[in-house]
Amino acid sequence: MRAGAVCGGQRPGRAGELPGPLASVLAAPRFQLVPCDAPLYSVRELFAFRGAADRFGLDLLHFPHYVRAFAPGCPVAVTIHDAIHLSHPPSLAAAGYARVMLSWSARTAAVLFTPTAAARDDIAARLGVDSSRFTVTPNGVESLFSPPADTELAEFRRSRELDTDYVLCVGTHRRHKNLAAAVAAFVAAGLEGASMVIPARGEREAAALAASRRAGVRVLPDVRDADLPLLYAGARFVLAPSLVEGFGLAPLEAAACGAAVLASDIAAHREVLGESVAWFAPSTGVSGLAAAIGSLWRDDPRRAELRARGPIRARRFDWATTARLTLAGYRRAAPIPA
Repeated sequence: MRAGAVCGGQRPGRAGELPGPLASVLAAPRFQLVPCDAPLYSVRELFAFRGAADRFGLDLLHFPHYVRAFAPGCPVAVTIHDAIHLSHPPSLAAAGYARVMLSWSARTAAVLFTPTAAARDDIAARLGVDSSRFTVTPNGVESLFSPPADTELAEFRRSRELDTDYVLCVGTHRRHKNLAAAVAAFVAAGLEGASMVIPARGEREAAALAASRRAGVRVLPDVRDADLPLLYAGARFVLAPSLVEGFGLAPLEAAACGAAVLASDIAAHREVLGESVAWFAPSTGVSGLAAAIGSLWRDDPRRAELRARGPIRARRFDWATTARLTLAGYRRAAPIPA
C-alpha cells in the first residue's frame, strides 16, 4: 500500500519540466509519476482523483494545496499554506471559491498541514476550525541557497550589468506583496547612486511588473533559480515588503545566502526570521518604509551584523525536518508502514 501526493501549482507537460530535483527523485522505483491534465481551479480538477485509492493502491492522498478532490476512496491530507485568498483575493469570485474550498478541505481532511503557527492561527480564525487539527511543517532551505564565492559574485554582477549598489525586492504584482509601496518608498528615500532591482523569470512576468518601473528601478528579466543566491548576496540589502505571508521563504533564502534583509514586521516573518533581519512596520506606510530603507542603506555595521546572522538562522530550516513532520502526520491519519 502507498501514500499518494498530488502536486499543486502549474502542471508541467513532461517530467523533465518539474522544478528542482523532482524529476530525478520521482524516477526512483519507489515512486510512480501519474500525469494529470486537469486545469487548476477547474471543475475537472475536483473529480480527477475519484477512485484513485483503488487504481493505485493508496492508503492516503495528499493535496499540497487547499483544493482537494472529491471521492478519492481513501483518507486525505491537505496543506493550506495561508489564507491570502481570503484576506487579499485577486477578485470577488476568487474569494468566494477560496472560502468554499478552504472550508471544505479544512473540515474533511484527515490531516491538515501548514508552514507556520502564524498561518495556522490565521486560517483557523478565518475558517472557524480548531487550530489543533493542523500540523505545522515549516518549509526548508535548499543547499543552493548559501553565500557564493566572491569571484562568482563579481562575474555575475558584471554579466548582468549590476554595476551599482542595489536594493533587491523579490515579489509579484499581487496586492499583498506590497510591491507598489516598496517602489514608492525606495524613490522617496532619495538614495544617490542607488537602484532597486526586481527580478522576473520571463517576459510575461517582466511585463506584469512593468508598472513598477520608476526612476532608479529596474526589472531584471530571465532570472533563473540558480541566479537567486547571487542576486541576494550581491545586493546592499534585500527588501521583503509583504503585508501577509504564510511563511516568507524568499527572505529566509536571502538570509541563507548572507544577505542583509529588511522585512515587514508581520507574524509569519517574525516566526521564521527571528532576529536575523531588520524590521519595518507596514502600518507606517510609504514614509515609514522610506525611512527604514534609508537607515539600513547607510548603516554599514548593521548590514554586516545581519549578513552574519542570516545563514545561522537559515540552518534551522531543512527539508528533512519537514519530511519527518509530514510523515508523522500521515501516520496519524492512515496506516502508513514504517
